[in-house]
Amino acid sequence: LTINRGMKKEEFSRVIEKVLHVVIVGFHMSVAIIGASIGLFNPAPSFCYIAANPDGRYATTWPYFYEAFAQGWIQIAYVVVISTNTLIWLYVRRQENKMKKYQSNIPKSQWQLDSELSNMKKKTSHAHNVFIQSTLYIGAFMLSWSWATIYHIIAWSTGVKAPWITLLINTFLPLQGFWNAFIYARPRYLRRRQQHQSLSSFEILRFAFLPPVQIKTSIPDENGDEEAEPSN
Repeated sequence: LTINRGMKKEEFSRVIEKVLHVVIVGFHMSVAIIGASIGLFNPAPSFCYIAANPDGRYATTWPYFYEAFAQGWIQIAYVVVISTNTLIWLYVRRQENKMKKYQSNIPKSQWQLDSELSNMKKKTSHAHNVFIQSTLYIGAFMLSWSWATIYHIIAWSTGVKAPWITLLINTFLPLQGFWNAFIYARPRYLRRRQQHQSLSSFEILRFAFLPPVQIKTSIPDENGDEEAEPSN
């Protein structure tokens, strides 16, 4: 929305983000309450407690509940995040082509002085950075959750429950937050690296994860985003 539709970050945070939080939290709470009330959560040897009840209930239907309550939404998330990221990529391509066409119509000596070209470069750079960042988040999501999808595709198609895939699930699924922490800190690391090239990689990495206390003064970066100046 902020890239393709030009929605302001403040507007997205004030309206859309709050609605999404309510919908997502409300959905998961509803699924948890419904599942617990009908006895759907039971001891299971794998990573999910949606399983057949010891008294025989859901012996044949629990896979459908699992698909409806869990795995199906992960597959929908695949479609949503890949589709939205593709739209961002297409926007970046359009901006790049538009900028190249505009550059071809003005003398090269005027490139640095042309305000319209400067705005195009800023928008393209910002969209490109967002695309890279979102691609990394999608990569972390798919690396963490794809093993569960593969496990159930194999189980449903062949009836084989491969223990080695369960090992991969239990290894990678808890690591999603670990990957996301590095991805989240990446823009701050890159900005600090650009502003303070004399600092070591360890110092910049420490700042990315443990920034010092910030004061009110802020300095906009090349994309127009403001980053508070740390106080020493």
